[in-house]
Amino acid sequence: MSSLISLSRSLERPRECSVHIVVSEEDADAARDLLECFRVELGTSNVPAVQVHALSSEAVPFDPSRITSHPHLSHSKSAFFRFYLGELLPEVDRVLYLDTDTIVRADVGQLYRMPMEHAIACVHERALLDKFLLVQSVNTTSLLQHMPDRTLPQLQTGVALLDLQKWRADGIAEALTEWPKRLGAYNVQMIFGLEFHFQRGHDTLDEAWDLYGLGLHSGVERWISATPDWTPAQLAAAKILHYSGSKKPWSSRSRNSKTAMYQDLYAPYAPRHQCNVLSSQV
Repeated sequence: MSSLISLSRSLERPRECSVHIVVSEEDADAARDLLECFRVELGTSNVPAVQVHALSSEAVPFDPSRITSHPHLSHSKSAFFRFYLGELLPEVDRVLYLDTDTIVRADVGQLYRMPMEHAIACVHERALLDKFLLVQSVNTTSLLQHMPDRTLPQLQTGVALLDLQKWRADGIAEALTEWPKRLGAYNVQMIFGLEFHFQRGHDTLDEAWDLYGLGLHSGVERWISATPDWTPAQLAAAKILHYSGSKKPWSSRSRNSKTAMYQDLYAPYAPRHQCNVLSSQV
Protein backbone atom coordinates (compact mmCIF):
# COMPACT_ATOMS: atom_id res chain seq x y z
CA MET A 1 0.00 0.00 0.00
CA SER A 2 2.71 2.50 0.98
CA SER A 3 4.61 1.80 -2.22
CA LEU A 4 1.54 2.66 -4.26
CA ILE A 5 0.78 5.76 -2.16
CA SER A 6 4.35 7.03 -2.44
CA LEU A 7 4.48 6.41 -6.19
CA SER A 8 1.22 8.27 -6.77
CA ARG A 9 2.21 11.27 -4.66
CA SER A 10 5.59 11.56 -6.36
CA LEU A 11 4.33 11.61 -9.94
CA GLU A 12 4.32 14.97 -11.68
CA ARG A 13 1.74 13.73 -14.20
CA PRO A 14 -0.12 10.89 -12.46
CA ARG A 15 -2.89 10.70 -15.06
CA GLU A 16 -0.30 9.64 -17.64
CA CYS A 17 0.82 6.67 -15.53
CA SER A 18 -0.69 3.19 -15.49
CA VAL A 19 0.03 0.85 -12.58
CA HIS A 20 -0.26 -2.92 -12.97
CA ILE A 21 -0.43 -4.98 -9.77
CA VAL A 22 0.49 -8.59 -10.55
CA VAL A 23 -0.52 -11.21 -7.98
CA SER A 24 -1.33 -14.90 -7.78
CA GLU A 25 -4.95 -16.02 -8.05
CA GLU A 26 -5.15 -16.73 -4.33
CA ASP A 27 -4.09 -13.15 -3.56
CA ALA A 28 -6.37 -11.46 -6.09
CA ASP A 29 -9.23 -10.63 -3.71
CA ALA A 30 -6.83 -9.13 -1.17
CA ALA A 31 -5.21 -7.06 -3.92
CA ARG A 32 -8.59 -5.70 -5.01
CA ASP A 33 -9.45 -4.86 -1.40
CA LEU A 34 -6.12 -3.08 -1.13
CA LEU A 35 -6.93 -1.09 -4.24
CA GLU A 36 -10.16 0.09 -2.63
CA CYS A 37 -8.18 1.22 0.42
CA PHE A 38 -5.82 3.10 -1.89
CA ARG A 39 -8.75 4.96 -3.43
CA VAL A 40 -9.93 5.93 0.05
CA GLU A 41 -6.44 7.27 0.82
CA LEU A 42 -5.99 9.37 -2.32
CA GLY A 43 -9.43 9.65 -3.86
CA THR A 44 -10.02 9.08 -7.55
CA SER A 45 -8.85 12.38 -9.03
CA ASN A 46 -5.30 13.04 -10.19
CA VAL A 47 -4.11 9.50 -9.47
CA PRO A 48 -2.73 6.88 -11.86
CA ALA A 49 -4.95 4.20 -13.34
CA VAL A 50 -4.44 0.95 -11.43
CA GLN A 51 -5.25 -2.58 -12.60
CA VAL A 52 -4.97 -5.91 -10.79
CA HIS A 53 -3.75 -8.91 -12.79
CA ALA A 54 -4.30 -12.36 -11.26
CA LEU A 55 -2.06 -15.14 -12.56
CA SER A 56 -2.44 -18.84 -11.95
CA SER A 57 0.36 -21.16 -10.88
CA GLU A 58 0.44 -22.43 -14.45
CA ALA A 59 1.74 -19.00 -15.49
CA VAL A 60 5.14 -20.09 -14.13
CA PRO A 61 6.20 -22.97 -16.43
CA PHE A 62 8.32 -24.79 -13.86
CA ASP A 63 7.60 -26.40 -10.52
CA PRO A 64 6.71 -23.54 -8.11
CA SER A 65 6.43 -25.95 -5.17
CA ARG A 66 10.24 -26.07 -5.12
CA ILE A 67 10.46 -22.40 -4.22
CA THR A 68 9.44 -22.67 -0.58
CA SER A 69 11.50 -25.80 0.06
CA HIS A 70 14.74 -23.86 0.56
CA PRO A 71 15.16 -21.02 3.08
CA HIS A 72 17.69 -19.27 0.84
CA LEU A 73 15.27 -18.92 -2.05
CA SER A 74 12.31 -16.71 -2.82
CA HIS A 75 9.29 -17.46 -0.65
CA SER A 76 6.61 -16.64 -3.21
CA LYS A 77 6.08 -17.84 -6.74
CA SER A 78 4.82 -14.35 -7.57
CA ALA A 79 8.46 -13.24 -7.51
CA PHE A 80 8.80 -14.97 -10.87
CA PHE A 81 5.83 -13.23 -12.50
CA ARG A 82 8.12 -10.38 -13.59
CA PHE A 83 9.67 -12.81 -16.10
CA TYR A 84 6.41 -12.84 -18.06
CA LEU A 85 5.38 -9.18 -18.13
CA GLY A 86 5.96 -9.07 -21.88
CA GLU A 87 3.20 -11.63 -22.39
CA LEU A 88 0.97 -10.28 -19.64
CA LEU A 89 1.12 -6.73 -21.03
CA PRO A 90 1.32 -7.28 -24.81
CA GLU A 91 0.55 -3.66 -25.73
CA VAL A 92 3.08 -2.15 -23.29
CA ASP A 93 6.54 -1.33 -24.69
CA ARG A 94 8.30 -0.45 -21.44
CA VAL A 95 7.59 -1.01 -17.77
CA LEU A 96 9.16 0.08 -14.49
CA TYR A 97 9.04 -2.90 -12.14
CA LEU A 98 8.85 -2.09 -8.41
CA ASP A 99 8.91 -4.54 -5.52
CA THR A 100 6.14 -3.97 -3.00
CA ASP A 101 8.65 -3.02 -0.29
CA THR A 102 9.73 0.18 -2.04
CA ILE A 103 8.97 3.80 -1.16
CA VAL A 104 9.11 6.20 -4.11
CA ARG A 105 10.24 9.76 -3.31
CA ALA A 106 10.84 11.21 -6.78
CA ASP A 107 8.97 11.42 -10.05
CA VAL A 108 9.82 8.21 -11.91
CA GLY A 109 8.97 9.74 -15.29
CA GLN A 110 12.62 10.70 -15.76
CA LEU A 111 13.69 7.13 -15.02
CA TYR A 112 11.00 5.62 -17.24
CA ARG A 113 12.05 7.72 -20.24
CA MET A 114 15.82 7.15 -19.95
CA PRO A 115 17.63 5.88 -23.08
CA MET A 116 18.26 2.13 -22.97
CA GLU A 117 20.62 -0.10 -24.95
CA HIS A 118 19.56 -3.36 -23.35
CA ALA A 119 16.37 -5.08 -22.21
CA ILE A 120 16.87 -4.24 -18.52
CA ALA A 121 18.28 -1.42 -16.41
CA CYS A 122 18.96 -1.90 -12.69
CA VAL A 123 21.31 -1.08 -9.81
CA HIS A 124 24.50 -2.99 -8.99
CA GLU A 125 24.72 -4.39 -5.46
CA ARG A 126 27.95 -4.32 -3.46
CA ALA A 127 27.83 -8.12 -3.10
CA LEU A 128 29.51 -10.19 -5.82
CA LEU A 129 28.20 -13.15 -7.79
CA ASP A 130 30.42 -15.57 -5.88
CA LYS A 131 27.98 -15.32 -2.97
CA PHE A 132 25.68 -17.68 -4.88
CA LEU A 133 28.28 -20.44 -4.56
CA LEU A 134 27.38 -20.57 -0.85
CA VAL A 135 23.73 -21.43 -1.51
CA GLN A 136 23.39 -25.07 -0.49
CA SER A 137 20.72 -25.91 -3.05
CA VAL A 138 22.87 -24.87 -6.03
CA ASN A 139 24.91 -27.33 -8.08
CA THR A 140 28.23 -25.49 -7.82
CA THR A 141 29.87 -27.29 -10.74
CA SER A 142 27.00 -26.46 -13.06
CA LEU A 143 26.82 -22.87 -11.80
CA LEU A 144 30.53 -22.25 -12.40
CA GLN A 145 30.16 -23.39 -16.00
CA HIS A 146 27.78 -20.49 -16.58
CA MET A 147 29.61 -17.95 -14.40
CA PRO A 148 32.95 -17.17 -16.06
CA ASP A 149 33.55 -14.14 -13.84
CA ARG A 150 32.57 -14.44 -10.17
CA THR A 151 33.83 -10.94 -9.32
CA LEU A 152 30.97 -9.14 -11.06
CA PRO A 153 28.35 -7.46 -8.85
CA GLN A 154 24.97 -8.95 -8.19
CA LEU A 155 22.06 -7.23 -9.91
CA GLN A 156 19.45 -5.65 -7.65
CA THR A 157 16.21 -6.08 -9.61
CA GLY A 158 13.67 -4.94 -7.02
CA VAL A 159 13.61 -1.76 -9.09
CA ALA A 160 14.09 -2.55 -12.77
CA LEU A 161 13.30 -0.80 -16.03
CA LEU A 162 12.30 -3.36 -18.65
CA ASP A 163 12.16 -2.87 -22.41
CA LEU A 164 9.29 -5.26 -23.16
CA GLN A 165 9.75 -4.93 -26.91
CA LYS A 166 13.22 -6.47 -26.57
CA TRP A 167 11.85 -8.86 -23.94
CA ARG A 168 9.38 -10.28 -26.45
CA ALA A 169 11.55 -10.08 -29.59
CA ASP A 170 14.54 -11.78 -27.95
CA GLY A 171 12.59 -14.51 -26.13
CA ILE A 172 13.88 -13.41 -22.74
CA ALA A 173 11.01 -14.95 -20.75
CA GLU A 174 11.81 -18.34 -22.25
CA ALA A 175 15.53 -17.90 -21.58
CA LEU A 176 14.93 -17.00 -17.93
CA THR A 177 12.64 -19.99 -17.53
CA GLU A 178 15.44 -22.32 -18.64
CA TRP A 179 17.77 -21.42 -15.76
CA PRO A 180 15.81 -23.23 -13.00
CA LYS A 181 15.64 -26.31 -15.22
CA ARG A 182 19.36 -26.12 -15.92
CA LEU A 183 20.58 -25.48 -12.37
CA GLY A 184 17.74 -26.82 -10.21
CA ALA A 185 17.85 -23.47 -8.39
CA TYR A 186 15.02 -21.00 -7.95
CA ASN A 187 16.78 -17.79 -6.98
CA VAL A 188 15.46 -14.81 -8.95
CA GLN A 189 18.53 -12.66 -8.34
CA MET A 190 20.87 -15.43 -9.46
CA ILE A 191 18.85 -16.02 -12.63
CA PHE A 192 18.90 -12.33 -13.58
CA GLY A 193 22.64 -12.14 -12.91
CA LEU A 194 23.46 -15.14 -15.10
CA GLU A 195 21.26 -13.95 -17.94
CA PHE A 196 22.06 -10.24 -18.01
CA HIS A 197 25.74 -10.35 -17.06
CA PHE A 198 26.86 -13.17 -19.35
CA GLN A 199 24.22 -13.59 -22.06
CA ARG A 200 22.82 -10.15 -22.93
CA GLY A 201 24.19 -7.23 -20.97
CA HIS A 202 22.25 -4.57 -19.07
CA ASP A 203 22.04 -0.84 -18.40
CA THR A 204 23.03 0.43 -14.95
CA LEU A 205 20.94 2.73 -12.77
CA ASP A 206 22.29 5.17 -10.22
CA GLU A 207 22.10 3.76 -6.70
CA ALA A 208 19.70 6.54 -5.69
CA TRP A 209 16.99 4.81 -7.72
CA ASP A 210 17.22 1.68 -5.55
CA LEU A 211 18.72 2.28 -2.12
CA TYR A 212 18.37 -1.34 -1.08
CA GLY A 213 18.81 -3.33 2.11
CA LEU A 214 16.83 -1.04 4.41
CA GLY A 215 15.02 -4.08 5.81
CA LEU A 216 18.17 -5.87 6.92
CA HIS A 217 17.92 -5.87 10.70
CA SER A 218 21.38 -6.97 11.84
CA GLY A 219 25.00 -6.26 11.13
CA VAL A 220 25.50 -9.92 10.23
CA GLU A 221 22.87 -9.73 7.49
CA ARG A 222 24.48 -6.60 6.11
CA TRP A 223 27.92 -8.20 6.20
CA ILE A 224 26.77 -11.34 4.39
CA SER A 225 25.01 -9.29 1.72
CA ALA A 226 27.77 -6.63 1.58
CA THR A 227 25.09 -3.98 2.09
CA PRO A 228 26.60 -0.80 3.53
CA ASP A 229 25.19 1.28 6.34
CA TRP A 230 23.89 4.08 4.18
CA THR A 231 25.01 7.57 5.20
CA PRO A 232 22.52 10.35 6.02
CA ALA A 233 23.47 12.01 2.73
CA GLN A 234 22.73 8.83 0.75
CA LEU A 235 19.40 8.36 2.52
CA ALA A 236 18.43 11.97 1.88
CA ALA A 237 19.32 11.70 -1.81
CA ALA A 238 17.53 8.38 -2.35
CA LYS A 239 14.79 8.56 -4.96
CA ILE A 240 13.48 5.08 -4.15
CA LEU A 241 13.93 3.50 -0.72
CA HIS A 242 13.98 -0.29 -0.89
CA TYR A 243 13.25 -2.16 2.34
CA SER A 244 14.66 -5.43 1.05
CA GLY A 245 15.30 -7.80 3.93
CA SER A 246 13.12 -9.43 6.55
CA LYS A 247 12.12 -6.32 8.51
CA LYS A 248 9.63 -3.80 7.14
CA PRO A 249 8.69 -0.55 8.91
CA TRP A 250 4.98 -1.21 8.33
CA SER A 251 5.22 -4.60 10.05
CA SER A 252 4.38 -4.72 13.77
CA ARG A 253 7.13 -7.25 14.50
CA SER A 254 9.73 -4.85 13.11
CA ARG A 255 8.90 -1.81 15.23
CA ASN A 256 11.59 -2.46 17.84
CA SER A 257 14.25 -3.69 15.44
CA LYS A 258 17.08 -1.89 13.68
CA THR A 259 14.60 -1.00 10.96
CA ALA A 260 12.99 1.45 13.38
CA MET A 261 15.75 3.92 12.52
CA TYR A 262 14.12 4.28 9.09
CA GLN A 263 10.60 4.83 10.44
CA ASP A 264 10.87 8.56 9.81
CA LEU A 265 11.54 7.92 6.12
CA TYR A 266 8.51 5.66 5.80
CA ALA A 267 6.09 7.63 7.99
CA PRO A 268 5.01 10.25 5.40
CA TYR A 269 3.67 7.47 3.18
CA ALA A 270 1.94 5.33 5.80
CA PRO A 271 -1.82 4.81 5.26
CA ARG A 272 -3.96 7.18 7.33
CA HIS A 273 -7.23 5.27 7.11
CA GLN A 274 -8.28 1.89 8.44
CA CYS A 275 -7.76 -0.90 5.91
CA ASN A 276 -8.81 -4.38 6.96
CA VAL A 277 -6.60 -6.17 4.47
CA LEU A 278 -3.54 -4.54 6.04
CA SER A 279 -4.43 -5.74 9.54
CA SER A 280 -3.16 -9.21 8.61
CA GLN A 281 0.38 -7.89 8.09
CA VAL A 282 2.77 -8.76 10.92
